[in-house]
Amino acid sequence: TEARDHDGQEASSFVVPASRSDIFKSKDLGPVEKRLLMRYLKSEQDSLGAGDNGGPGPSSAEVAGLSMVEYLRDVHKLPKKLRSIVMYGIADLDGEGGEEEGPSAEEGRQRLYKYAKSINRFGPGVGALLACNYGNGELSQAFCRLAAVHGATYVLNYAPTRAEALPASCPEEGAGEQEKPDTYEVHIKGAVPVRCKKILLGPEVSLSSDRNEEVGKVFRCACVAKKKESPAKKGGNIQLHVFSPHTVGGNPHTIRAVCIEGNALNTCGSESLVVIYLSCRAQAQNPSSERTSPRHVLEGALCKLASLQDLDGAPELASESKDLPKALLCLYYTQRDGRSDLAELGEGIVQLGGPDASLGFQNIVESSGKCVSRLYPDFETLFPSEDGQDASLEDSEDEAEASYLERVLQSVSKSEQAGEGGEG
Repeated sequence: TEARDHDGQEASSFVVPASRSDIFKSKDLGPVEKRLLMRYLKSEQDSLGAGDNGGPGPSSAEVAGLSMVEYLRDVHKLPKKLRSIVMYGIADLDGEGGEEEGPSAEEGRQRLYKYAKSINRFGPGVGALLACNYGNGELSQAFCRLAAVHGATYVLNYAPTRAEALPASCPEEGAGEQEKPDTYEVHIKGAVPVRCKKILLGPEVSLSSDRNEEVGKVFRCACVAKKKESPAKKGGNIQLHVFSPHTVGGNPHTIRAVCIEGNALNTCGSESLVVIYLSCRAQAQNPSSERTSPRHVLEGALCKLASLQDLDGAPELASESKDLPKALLCLYYTQRDGRSDLAELGEGIVQLGGPDASLGFQNIVESSGKCVSRLYPDFETLFPSEDGQDASLEDSEDEAEASYLERVLQSVSKSEQAGEGGEG
């Protein structure tokens, strides 16, 4: 996570701790910071984990109306560095407007709790984030394969040309969904028409002028770079870099960069290659302005991850690290943010929104759940919640040892509290 000091000094990077043991082992946090962060996470675990019933932390009603910055700063007394860790490194929030106009405390707490529930979900030691080989295209891939397993007809490389409604016919009394007559006929170029009862359309199909209203745009960059020396460790590596607002080139929104090194996702043939994907919300000003172009906004963050000196039009950066991989190709582009709601175009016809700009594909997951509910009202839920005790913000650290280390940190921090108890 990239963080900037209050006095505007050069941004410094530090590793975001993902568990209690990571907090204790962190070399980027002082004893007071470790104690404050531990106390905050414990408070959220007790409050949210108990459903705001009887927990010692603030309830949802008590934080209503507060921004996440106000909540962390005024309620929990966290300094700016810890606020950056919680907001952008863990809760995955976007920075917008001033501090008091940013994401709400309610949204931040729920995202924090979701992150905590995702830790160890796929086995011991597995983090909360899973990198998709091909972005949110993996979701449609998984849906098609799962549908085929359950008897769906999987048609590849045949684009539909049009869909027609079939003449209405009355189903037999008591007929189930499978026994009801087909409602639509989809014509496919070079193939026999396919009859079906329901149709799900993608965002690329334009059916009306008021459809697909743009909530905003997303700036993206894809960069291919090469390390000067092949790494000794084979298999590759995946890293997520988060640049909080106003840290690189005055970025008004959070910039996220996923670095895929070597053959970490079986997509690179060379261990020395690095693929970097950057994205952030676009600025609200005139999109044609040079200062609001994706290159202008994202280039400062990319310079922290790759050397751009040999590219045409690259900025002159005297302080650029010699250890960075050399950029071979950079592509900057703008994409519409399809956060608009589903469009129901008739009985049994639903159209999804556009690409998802969130790191965790939160928008597209929610839209998928709504889509299933509209097409199949009797289906309970697409993503059932887990029952049982939630480990939440805990990890495999022994509770007795954690308690002992916390007491040690508390005693060590007493001598520093007078000097670091302020904003920090």
